[in-house]
Amino acid sequence: MDGGGQGRWQRQERLRGAWPLLVAGVAVVGVALLLAGVAMPLLVGGAPMGQRLQQADNRASVAGAVLAGGSCVALVGVWAVRKRRRAQTATAPEAADLDRAAGALAGSVLLQWKQEAALRSLDDPDPIPVGWRLAARTELMDHPANVETPAPGSTAAATGGMDPWDASSADIPALVARFRRLRRRRLVIVGGPGTGKTTLAVQLLLHLLKTRAVDEPVPVLLAATAWDPVRHPRLYTWLAARLLADYPALRAPQIGEQAIRALTAHGRVLPVLDGLDELAPSARARLITALNRSLGADDQLILISRVREFADAIEQAADVVTSAAVLTARPLPPAAAADYLQRCLPPRPGPGWQRVLAALRSTAGRAGDRSAGSPSGSSSGPSVALAQVVATPLGVWLLRAVYTAPGADPAELTDPDLFPDAGALRAHLLNNLVGALIAARPPSTDPALTPYRPRMLHDPAKAHAWLAYLAHHLSHPRRPDGAPRTRDLAWWHLARHTPRAMATTVIAAAVIGGLTLGSAGAVAYGVKGLLVAGTLGALVIGFKAEKWLGEQPGFVDLRLRRGLKPVVLVLGIATVAVLLSGVVLEPVSGLLAGIPDASTAEFAIWLMVEAVTILATLLLLGLLWWTLTWSENTFGNEHASTPMTVWHADRRLHAFRFAIIALAFGLPGLVANLQTALVGGLAFGIVGSFYAGRHHAWLAYVAATLLLARRRRLPRRLMPFLDDAHRLGLLRTVGPLYQFRHAAFQDHLAATYQPDT
Repeated sequence: MDGGGQGRWQRQERLRGAWPLLVAGVAVVGVALLLAGVAMPLLVGGAPMGQRLQQADNRASVAGAVLAGGSCVALVGVWAVRKRRRAQTATAPEAADLDRAAGALAGSVLLQWKQEAALRSLDDPDPIPVGWRLAARTELMDHPANVETPAPGSTAAATGGMDPWDASSADIPALVARFRRLRRRRLVIVGGPGTGKTTLAVQLLLHLLKTRAVDEPVPVLLAATAWDPVRHPRLYTWLAARLLADYPALRAPQIGEQAIRALTAHGRVLPVLDGLDELAPSARARLITALNRSLGADDQLILISRVREFADAIEQAADVVTSAAVLTARPLPPAAAADYLQRCLPPRPGPGWQRVLAALRSTAGRAGDRSAGSPSGSSSGPSVALAQVVATPLGVWLLRAVYTAPGADPAELTDPDLFPDAGALRAHLLNNLVGALIAARPPSTDPALTPYRPRMLHDPAKAHAWLAYLAHHLSHPRRPDGAPRTRDLAWWHLARHTPRAMATTVIAAAVIGGLTLGSAGAVAYGVKGLLVAGTLGALVIGFKAEKWLGEQPGFVDLRLRRGLKPVVLVLGIATVAVLLSGVVLEPVSGLLAGIPDASTAEFAIWLMVEAVTILATLLLLGLLWWTLTWSENTFGNEHASTPMTVWHADRRLHAFRFAIIALAFGLPGLVANLQTALVGGLAFGIVGSFYAGRHHAWLAYVAATLLLARRRRLPRRLMPFLDDAHRLGLLRTVGPLYQFRHAAFQDHLAATYQPDT
C-alpha cells in the first residue's frame, strides 16, 4: 500500500471508529433538548397554569411518539447492519488477511524474545555449546519413517532408521535447517534439570522468526500448563485464545479475531510448549493424547520436558508424539566448559581462574557423564565436583555469574574442604547468586542500559529473603504427592494464596468504604447520615471485596471499536427517560388542568421539575454505567503483555474508574457548595471504583503486599522489585507471568526458606 492509500485507510478507520460516539452525543443532546422543551411551558409565565400544563402534555406526547418511532426504526436498522456484518464475518479471511495477521504476530513475538534473550545473556559472548542428539531410548520417539525421510544412499535409508543428529546450541542455523527437513517439523526437547532445554527453544524460536518465509508458521512460546484440553479439546482453539489475550495488538480492526482464529486453524502458528513436566502425571498423559488428536498433517510443534516425566507421560498415554523427533542433551565436557568460560574472561585471567580452568581441563571426561545421572554427584574431589557442576549449562552460568563478579576469588572452588562434592558446590553457587548479580549490574539511568540494569540498588540479604519467600509461595505442596504448585508467578494471584489475605482485604475495604460514604452522609444529614451511609457502604464494599481475589487484571480501552451495541444502549436509556417523562406529565396535567389556584400551580411546577431531575439523574447513571462497562477490557498492551505492563494497565483502570465516578457525582454538588462537591466526589469516587467493574486485581494486590510487607516477607513496592529482579537475570518473563530463571534456583530457595527469618 502506498503512502496515499495508507493515509486514506487510516482516515477511514478513524471515521469508522468515531461515528458511534458522534451518534451517542447527538442522542444525548437531543434528549436534553426534548426534556427542556417539555418543561419550558411550566417555567415560562404569561398564560394560565392549566394552559401551560396542556402545552407540556402535548409536547410530551409528541416527543414520546417521535422517540418511540425513531427508536423502532433505529433498532431495525441496527439489526439489519449487524446481520450483514455477521454474514461478512462468517466469510473466511483471505490469504492477504492471514499474511497480515501472521506478520503482526511475528513482529510482536520477535520483539518480545529479543529483549528477553538479551536479559538472559544468551549470546554473551556466544551461546553455551551444549550438544544434542537423538534420544537413545527408541520408545520415546515415533517410527523413523514417520519422522524424517533419510538422505538417498545413506546408511539410515538402507536400514530404515534416521540420519544421526550432531546438533549444538552454538550452531542454531544448522539445527533449524535440520528441523525444517523433518516431514512435519515436530520436535521434542528433553533433558535433565538445567540442561538448557528452554534456552534451546528460545534460540530456535528467534532463528525461525529471523529466517521465516511469508507462508511459514509463526513460532510462539507458551506454557504447557496453561492448556486445559478439557476446556479446549483442540489445540488451535486454545492457541487463538492465548494469542488474543497475550498479544492484544492482534485485536486491532485491520486484523481482527476472525483472522487469528483462522491463522491457528490453518496451522500458521508453531506452538512451542514449555513445561510438560510441571503438570501432574495424569495431566501429562492427557496432553500427549490431546496433541495427537489436534495435530493435522501440516501442523508443527516443539515440546519441552524433562526426560523422565516425558517418558512417564508417553507410557501412561500408550502413545508417542506423532512424527516428532526427540532430542536429548549431552553432558558438557569439562574441557568444553573451560574453553567457554575462558572466552567469558579477560584475555589475561587472574591466577585463581587459571587454576580453575586447568583443573577442569585435567579432569577425566567420565566425570561429566556421571553428573547427567546424578546431579548431586557421587564422586569426591574438587576437580570432579567442578566437572559435575559445569556438565550442565546451568552450572556454567552459575559459575560465571558468581565468580566473574568484582572481588570474587575462584581459587576457593578447588578447595576440597569447602566443597567436598558437587552438591555442596552447587548449593554455594545458588546461595551467592543474588548478591553476585546485584554487584555485577549496578543501577543505571543511561537509556541504552535501562532494560538491562535495575532501577534501584537492593540489599542482597533482603532480596535473597524476598525471593526465597516467593519460591516457597510457589512451590509449597498442596497435594499429598508433594508436586509443586506452579512455576508461574502471577501478581494478581498473590492475595489468593496468601493466608489471611482475604480477611484483611475484606476488612480494609469495608472500613474504607464505610468511612468514605459515611463522611458524605454526615455532610448531608449529620450523625444519622453518617451511621446509615457508613453502615451501607461497609456492607456493600465488604461483600464486593470478597470477589476481588478471583478477578483478573483489566485495562482501559477507549478505542471505538465495539460496533453498535453501546450506541443502542445509550439510545435505549435516553428513549426510556423521555417516555417516562411523558408518562409522568400525562396524569399530572390531566389532574391539574384548568385549576387556577397559585399553590396548586406551584406544586405542579415543583412536581414536574422533580420528575425531570429524577429522569436526568437516571440518565446520568445509565451513561456512567455504560462508560465504565464500555471502557473496561481484558488486560494487554500494544505488543506482548508483560507483568509490568499488565500491572500498570490495571492500576490505570482503577484511576480512570475513580475519576469518572468522582466527576459524575462531584460536579452536580457545585450547585450547593464546593465542600459538597469535594466530599461527594471523593466519597462516591472511592466507593464506586471499589464496587463497579469486573477487574479489581490491583486492589487485592495492594492489600496482600501491605500485609506481607508488615510481616517482612516481601517489599512494599513488590512489582518494581520484581522488575529489577528480571533486569538482574534472577527472573524471566513468559507473557504476563514471572518465572525464576531456572527451576533449580526456585527449588533451592524454596528448600532453604526459613519462615521465622
